Amino acid sequence: MSERPLGISLLGVLYILLGVTFIVLGVLGLLSLIGVSGNLSSSVTLSLLLMEKYTFNSHVAVPLFKALLLLHMVTQSAASNIAGGAALSFLLLPGTIMAFTGGGLLKLFNWARKSAITFSVAGIIVGAAMLLLPPIGTIIGLLLVLLSILVLWYLSKLEVEGLFT
Repeated sequence: MSERPLGISLLGVLYILLGVTFIVLGVLGLLSLIGVSGNLSSSVTLSLLLMEKYTFNSHVAVPLFKALLLLHMVTQSAASNIAGGAALSFLLLPGTIMAFTGGGLLKLFNWARKSAITFSVAGIIVGAAMLLLPPIGTIIGLLLVLLSILVLWYLSKLEVEGLFT
C-alpha cells in the first residue's frame, strides 16, 4: 500500500466530520419528530376531553366536530414542525455514507474514492440549485460548487487514482 498524500488525509477527515455532523442533525430531526408526535397526541387528547365536557351531547354533532378538530390540529400544529424534523432526519443516510467514505479514503479504498466522486457530483448539482436562493444560498452554493469541482478534479488525477486499491 502506498503512502497516503496529505490531500487524501484532509478529504478523509473532512468526510468523517461532515458525516458525523449530518448524523447528529439527522438524530435531532428524528427526536423532534418523536417530540412533535408526543405533543400532538397530548394536545389532541386534552382538546377532545374539554370538548366533550363543554359541548352538547349529540350523537352526530360531537363525532363530526371531533373529526374536524382533529384534522385542524394535525394540519396546523404538526405541519411546520414535522417538515423540519423530516428534512433533518433525511440526513442520516448520507451522513452515514459520508462517514464511511471518509474512513475508506483514509485506508485508500477505491470504493471510497468513487463514493467521494459521487458526492462531488451531487454537490455540484445541489450547489447549482442553491445559487437560485440569494443572498446566503448564492454564497453557500458557489462555495459548494467550487469545493465539489476541486474534489472531483483532485480525485480524478491519474497519480491520485493510482493510489487506491
